[in-house]
Amino acid sequence: METQSVSTSLGLTQKELAILLRVTRTQISMFELGKRSLPLHAMQLLGELLTLSKSSGTATKDKPILKGQSSQRQEQIKVLLKENEFQLYIVAKKLAAAERKTATQLKLIRFTDYLEQRPTAKANADVTNMQFITHKSAKAFHTDAAETVIKYQLRQELLEVEKKYLESLQKA
Repeated sequence: METQSVSTSLGLTQKELAILLRVTRTQISMFELGKRSLPLHAMQLLGELLTLSKSSGTATKDKPILKGQSSQRQEQIKVLLKENEFQLYIVAKKLAAAERKTATQLKLIRFTDYLEQRPTAKANADVTNMQFITHKSAKAFHTDAAETVIKYQLRQELLEVEKKYLESLQKA
């Protein structure tokens, strides 16, 4: 049966414990393996930390800290909500622009399709130009605008979910 290391029982990494005890991480590692003892000052401080860890109940001694953190948390939630609101505004503007671009590209495709179907267009030498425009507009539509619209729609949905979550945290 493996025993829990000192650093793990305190809820710390070896590096964090070494910093608290003012020793190296290697010294902590060797101590936990039973291959080396710690300096006297580190042993005394470790004993105090272990005693504190075992005696401190989170329900009694941590409450004043949590109370202060609660107001900080509420302030941070307010800041995050404002940032979320701003991001929603930006995404809405970008989404509207992308939707306008998509609508314009769709019109261009319809116009070029119409012009290609006209009997006079086939006799005209500009057919190759229309084909180029049609190909270019179709390619741009499929690769750029449609993906951009979807990307902004998803981003907007994600921000809405984040907003609801932050609002629920604010009420709690």
